Amino acid sequence: MAVNNKASDSVVLFGSNADKEIPVAEIAESYDFNFKMYNRSSYNLSLKDAKKVFADKVEPLNPEAVIIHIGAEDYDLFKKSSAEFDIKYIDLISSIKAADKSRRVALVSNMDAAGRLSFDEMNRHIKAIAESEQCVFVDINDARLWKHDEAKELMSFMYDVGFDQPLNVKKPLGDISEIMYSYAYQNGILHALESKAV
Repeated sequence: MAVNNKASDSVVLFGSNADKEIPVAEIAESYDFNFKMYNRSSYNLSLKDAKKVFADKVEPLNPEAVIIHIGAEDYDLFKKSSAEFDIKYIDLISSIKAADKSRRVALVSNMDAAGRLSFDEMNRHIKAIAESEQCVFVDINDARLWKHDEAKELMSFMYDVGFDQPLNVKKPLGDISEIMYSYAYQNGILHALESKAV
């Protein structure tokens, strides 16, 4: 299948490990999204490699928006130097926006691993980075609360009665992220993250 290189047509999930298992094309079709979704996540993706992986796997798609979910592989870096973590994360965002200044970016927090590992402080940094770089921040720990099926029914109802113009409105990245991660949580994809011992 040929890739449509029109920036307004696609949203890319760029994450690590569990993200790679999220069937974004299936979710986009199920919700009748008016754009293509691609999953360009990589196993064990760290900030050290993220710029190169993005340039190789994501930039050729010329996406209108990118949902970033990385950081768990950088736990040791963060503990050693949170400032270096912040600099690498901001540098990644800058490179993502360099090709298209209007490109939307969402940053997803990391999920705590069943009491064995807390990402609270790292997530505070990611949230601050999102605010400073004009990105959307999504708290993945709320995935347990989001109701994938209810959101789908509500969205269908709104389109059916004409509250939204699906062909003309860019869906908020926070909403897209909530749909993806609630699906992932309810289908057991994120349970591996919760129980993972790092």
